[in-house]
Amino acid sequence: MEPPSKYSSRGDMGLKIAINNVRQFLKNIKRTCSEYCNSGAISRNDRFPIQIVNINKLTAELCGVSESKVKMEMKKLKNGQTETTSISKVGRKRIDFDAVNVMQVRRICHDFYLRKEQPTLQKLLDSCLADNNFPRVRKETFRKWLKSQKRINRLLQPKLRSSATATTKRPNLKMSLKVERIEVRDVRFPTSKEGHGSDAMHTDPDYSCAYVIVHVLDKPELKGYGLTFTLGRGTEIVVQALRTLSPLVVGEDLKKIWNNFATFWRKLTSESQLRWIGPEKGVMHLAVAAIVNALWDLWARYENKPLWKLLVDLAPEKLVSTIDFRYITDVITPAECIQMLKEKKSETEFQREAEMKSTGFLAYTTQVGWLGYSDETVESLCKDFIKKGFTSFKVKVGQNLSEDKKRCKLVRDAIGPERNLMIDANQRWDVEEAIDWVTQLKEFKPLWIEEPTSPDDVLGHSTIAKVRVKTGNK
Repeated sequence: MEPPSKYSSRGDMGLKIAINNVRQFLKNIKRTCSEYCNSGAISRNDRFPIQIVNINKLTAELCGVSESKVKMEMKKLKNGQTETTSISKVGRKRIDFDAVNVMQVRRICHDFYLRKEQPTLQKLLDSCLADNNFPRVRKETFRKWLKSQKRINRLLQPKLRSSATATTKRPNLKMSLKVERIEVRDVRFPTSKEGHGSDAMHTDPDYSCAYVIVHVLDKPELKGYGLTFTLGRGTEIVVQALRTLSPLVVGEDLKKIWNNFATFWRKLTSESQLRWIGPEKGVMHLAVAAIVNALWDLWARYENKPLWKLLVDLAPEKLVSTIDFRYITDVITPAECIQMLKEKKSETEFQREAEMKSTGFLAYTTQVGWLGYSDETVESLCKDFIKKGFTSFKVKVGQNLSEDKKRCKLVRDAIGPERNLMIDANQRWDVEEAIDWVTQLKEFKPLWIEEPTSPDDVLGHSTIAKVRVKTGNK
């Protein structure tokens, strides 16, 4: 049930819940946002994504009451029951305005939800004040009181990660930042129960991850989060690898790492004993990836920027310093890479940033094409993702040719000839088998084939390329 659109000033349509202290009301706003961000329910930015926040819970936190109290008042409102409480006091001076009405705040939050807006905290507060539920003279008194508070800006703007459009506060470059400890978690989801993520090689995956949190010495509010993707069984092995690598990270100066990321990468992958079990393949590579991801995330949070913005703002020399060029200098050298970035930077920088802020990058979906899905599910998902604006769809293949033909035809018919269809064999075939199989799927006009064979078989991919191939993501 939606709250009514109008409330009288004396609360005859709902309960007036008194906030004992307006300062506490503002602190509740700050605390609520911080808790939502720390719990991971929303991203750390200076906007409040109302559409994914429980409205009753948000209302309860803003008004300083329990969520059950909000639900109770909703029920009372539905039954036509009303009640009023006293006006609050601030310090020694009595402020002449009615306390915040729980139902009124809930309606304002719900309005933001319906408009799918992401209001700043100031917008949310302004909306409460602008409502007719506050008599005019009392609103003016409230505004004056707010204006007189020296800490108001700090209360309304908690230290959260800002969005791309927010003003960036430069960090203190002289401040020491050292890694205090590495926290590792084993996180698993039973996706195999409904066939989510299934393909020709991985028929029953439980999508999981080894999750890393990098803690900074004497800065409990600053953390970096990273993960490496796993499929369930074996995650505990990656977790152990992370714990084994942790001593190479704990105590390190983060600024030194960020100033030459390539050197730190080589330290992790070239440890004289650990590299014997796979510096750039398998478990050790997955573990290194989780740590490096967390360090990049921490760098972005420290700079108060989204990660993509951190990257585009780096000078060419600094960006190139993050890459270990060992084994690739015969193709491109650091100097050549820097020169290339400098030549291209002025031509495309603003255009691409504008694209990121306005529309983002185009993406395809694999959600329609998991092998474990029924035909009805595939067809239904195709319709759903077309409504969401997707123009490219990837289908898993490689287990059974007749079934692949059936599924590709189903998806092609559902998405039409104007949209892209891609196929992915997840390294299932050898070279000749890949050529034969893909040739028989040509009638469905696949844009490309991903991972047709072993990712290490360069010559094999060259041969398959005569059909049409994307070498894959491993």
